[in-house]
Amino acid sequence: MNNNYINKVTETALLVKKKVRMIIGGVGAVFFAVGFIPGVMDDVENPGSTMGLCGFMVLIFGFIFFQGFKLNKDLDLANRYSQIFAGDEDGVVTYGELARAMNKGESAIAKELERLFKKRMFKDCTLELQGAPRVRLANTSGKNDGFITIKCPHCGGTNKLRTDTSGVCEYCGGAIKA
Repeated sequence: MNNNYINKVTETALLVKKKVRMIIGGVGAVFFAVGFIPGVMDDVENPGSTMGLCGFMVLIFGFIFFQGFKLNKDLDLANRYSQIFAGDEDGVVTYGELARAMNKGESAIAKELERLFKKRMFKDCTLELQGAPRVRLANTSGKNDGFITIKCPHCGGTNKLRTDTSGVCEYCGGAIKA
């Protein structure tokens, strides 16, 4: 997805981290889970120690895999916010607007945005916490409002998007680019 408000450097780094964690975590968990089976069937004096070690290692590698899964959720969430930012008309997106668009409470929006901004997931926008919390979008197009009207190539519906962003058609859900 080519959204104007996603920091591509951070996105690329997080994608690499996610893949590494999921591969290492998945392979490690499977390796030790398979090692768990001989530990159960083995007639050694202390079969419990082998089973305990394998179980512990499955938990460790499972946690590493889970961390990769959480990074994937953050990447998807940042892309969703970026789409909402791209469709905003006045350059200021309040927590109330985001809560309605995401179908979540404002406190959940606040936690997510603070986490995503801390990870430097966005560019050309700032999180303003003084007064009414909101996201202020930079006008990068050089035009007055930074918006253009786009005709959807899939259904012909008319959509308004910020210049140099991509989004989803509000009529058919197809991908559109300004």
